[in-house]
Amino acid sequence: RHLCWLILLASVVFLTQLGEAKLWDRDEPRNARCAWEMLDRQDWVVPTFNDELRTHKPILLYWLTMSSYIVFGVNEFGARFASAFLAIGTVLLTYSIGCRLLNPRVGLWSSVVLTGTLMFNVAARAATPDSTLIFCMTLAFAIYVWSVPREIWSDRNQGEHSNLVFRSWPWAALIYGAMGLAVLAKGPVGIVLPTAVIGMFLLIARSAPLPPNSTWPQRTLHCLKWFAPVHFLQTCWKMRPLTAITAASVVAVPWYLAVGFQTNGEWLRGFFLEHNVSRAMASMEGHQGSVLFYPVALLVGFFPWSVLAVPVGLWSFSELQLANKYRPYTFLACWIAVFMTAFSLAATKLPSYITPIYPAVALLCGGFIVAFLDQISDAKVASWWPRISAICLTMIGLGLLIGLPIAASQLLPGDEWLGLVGSIPFAGGFITIICLLKNQRKLSMLSLSCSSLTFVLILFSIVGPRVSDHQQIDELLAFADSDSEIVAAYASHEPSWVFYAGHHIPFYRVDETVEARDFFCEHPDHLLITTQTGYDLLRPHLPPTHQVIEQVPYFLRGQELVLLGHVATTASKSPRHIHPR
Repeated sequence: RHLCWLILLASVVFLTQLGEAKLWDRDEPRNARCAWEMLDRQDWVVPTFNDELRTHKPILLYWLTMSSYIVFGVNEFGARFASAFLAIGTVLLTYSIGCRLLNPRVGLWSSVVLTGTLMFNVAARAATPDSTLIFCMTLAFAIYVWSVPREIWSDRNQGEHSNLVFRSWPWAALIYGAMGLAVLAKGPVGIVLPTAVIGMFLLIARSAPLPPNSTWPQRTLHCLKWFAPVHFLQTCWKMRPLTAITAASVVAVPWYLAVGFQTNGEWLRGFFLEHNVSRAMASMEGHQGSVLFYPVALLVGFFPWSVLAVPVGLWSFSELQLANKYRPYTFLACWIAVFMTAFSLAATKLPSYITPIYPAVALLCGGFIVAFLDQISDAKVASWWPRISAICLTMIGLGLLIGLPIAASQLLPGDEWLGLVGSIPFAGGFITIICLLKNQRKLSMLSLSCSSLTFVLILFSIVGPRVSDHQQIDELLAFADSDSEIVAAYASHEPSWVFYAGHHIPFYRVDETVEARDFFCEHPDHLLITTQTGYDLLRPHLPPTHQVIEQVPYFLRGQELVLLGHVATTASKSPRHIHPR
């Protein structure tokens, strides 16, 4: 019954209006167009974008998108379906982990929490590899959790720890095989971090218990013993490294060998050196931040449920102190800590990098909610903390009600009404406060659940498509013939132009003004997309017959996009409706 309800709930939240909004620059159209080009060539090995080798991501997302295109056609829904489908799978895996680690009630609440968080919905509704990576990693953790006998997880004492390691090679092969899929989704991080999570948990769980009433120096010394050479090496060996290498290699290595062979190693050099080593050592594309970047990103991305951050944190810390190490919460803490630490050390930072920890954070929330409903959290978390959380949600909703119309008036004129979305968290927080004051705990959590689910549903199915309407690239491309490569870009370009044009678009930089003019003027059917600034630079080099034939606002850029063409030729054309086939 729980599974049926969760499938229905997640399907409504993730699939409603999934293809209504245009693809958002810049990653979505790059990935969507890459899969389109591969499908056109019937090439399932070498990824390209705009007819150039794309080394940013491995192949798994493109395979899934190509399969989706075959079923649904090349459109926004087809580009995003795989992410939404795997997000539903992640919700079910989270429920499964909750049931095994704790109980079905925790699993149910955790899955509802995960479904109603902001950044997880972004991953579920985007043509990016994030949802694929989250699913593969969560699958590996779920297999590991189920490989450990249930009584081991429920034992609040130190007890026997031999069954915490992989009991047999088939279990290990399944776990590392799932990590191999993660390697196909995003590279080495797909096996390095999940292995580090399980390894960190085993280092803690297999160590001697901490004596009661220990001082902080004793606790620090105890933590250092986790990494004692003998203990560390024994734990690593018990994790079956040979099975890990074999299973992950069987899944991932064949494609890496194939793409390396077909591109003479160019793809491998670009992906591993530029998009892995370089991103770890230096910030790329301006994506940088301090050590507080990811804690803040988690608070924003886990909204609305992040309003419970303090009570959930206090509760989780108390559970970790119980009998030194209550294993379910220790495992979840390792899941979160390893990812947060690893990406905080990396130079390039993006909020999406830590989305694989969202199931673990949701499970902590689910554990707290059940303890709160059963009134067993009162001794560890002051009763007024949930009330403060509800007040915070109300205030944030009020801030959205006031701030969004002001922002919309500047960026999205005519759509100031979109600020009404703030009324959902405002009303949800207000109702939750009333329920808590009346000590109606279940109703208060139901209020939070309904408001969070409604908020993300309205935000992504109504607000998102409406904002997307301001991307008016289709009006510029209405004069273009999708069957011939007659459009180029000068001084500015976006990947969405390539996707919606349906063919290769040459790009000329500002220092290539002569080349842009030559392309533009060599045939009367040629069109050129540029900004108003770019047109001012190019205009002195153009003949009088080549002028602006259409212009629209450049989405969120504060200037105009213009389409240049041969006046006599374009005057005889009627604009066509632009939409992917």
